[in-house]
Amino acid sequence: LSYFVGYEAAGKVDGIPEDKGFAIAGGMTWSKVRFDNDQINCFGDEDIAVAQGYYYFTNNKTGEIAAVEYSFGYKRMASGELKIILHHSSVPYKAPDNSTLLIQDVSESMQEESAEDLESKPFRRLGKWHPHYGVSTTSTKQPTTGCESAVIAAQNEWKVLILSISSAYLAGVDFVYVAKLGIDRLYGYDIGRVLFKPTQAVEQPFRPTAKGALSYFVGYEAAGKVDGIPEDKGFAIAAGQGWSAVRFENDQISCWGDIALAMGYYYFTNKETGDTVAVEYGFGYEKYEGEWKIVLHHSSIPYSP
Repeated sequence: LSYFVGYEAAGKVDGIPEDKGFAIAGGMTWSKVRFDNDQINCFGDEDIAVAQGYYYFTNNKTGEIAAVEYSFGYKRMASGELKIILHHSSVPYKAPDNSTLLIQDVSESMQEESAEDLESKPFRRLGKWHPHYGVSTTSTKQPTTGCESAVIAAQNEWKVLILSISSAYLAGVDFVYVAKLGIDRLYGYDIGRVLFKPTQAVEQPFRPTAKGALSYFVGYEAAGKVDGIPEDKGFAIAAGQGWSAVRFENDQISCWGDIALAMGYYYFTNKETGDTVAVEYGFGYEKYEGEWKIVLHHSSIPYSP
């Protein structure tokens, strides 16, 4: 309520000081709202649906149109109504001038123990990515259900994948091979639709295919000019600088049978500079043959006015 109507209208007890009232455009109001879905995916057994795309808001006073990225999760209630159970909204990414970093966060409390040096534990090309780099506590909150524990385990695997791609790249190992294996294992491209909105994707902001995801993680040149997307610098290798640590901090995890949703922040430590960047995420998982697969992934830069 505070976010939609603003701090003053919500009341100083329930309101949040930063809120200007999105639904009233900070006092100017909106004249039109239009949805443009990139994909919609439905999970009938659990009466859950997810959608991802852009919505466009027309300012009633200025006539200007604001484009915003969204991911929604819906649950059908016993009454038949669809209720929103996940909502991630973000401003489209704009790359900083002459920089490949996301944002800098100098708070020491957000730093995490670094991954082990590659020299002390050589990367091994096995049938999966290296299982040892960067494994540590995934969340500051303790899981209360088996599903929550499974989600945290899946997040830990994603973290290990990112650090393994990065370590392989820095060691001169076939990091594209590592990335392909990880995407195939963790993302649900092999079982159905995947709604993926990467952090730094602008020209192609949604990646509905495994090839598009690969290009984003390893970069245009490494993915190949046939499958690669020119804007991609290689997020999993920090555009050549590499990552030394990744930490998840879940705000909430919600579970419905074989579907789970999670939202929060993850923090990436640049191996070359030591800077830590904070990124917002929303994940959706589907349990398939005993494994939790990513079926929704929305990643975005924290909003800055």
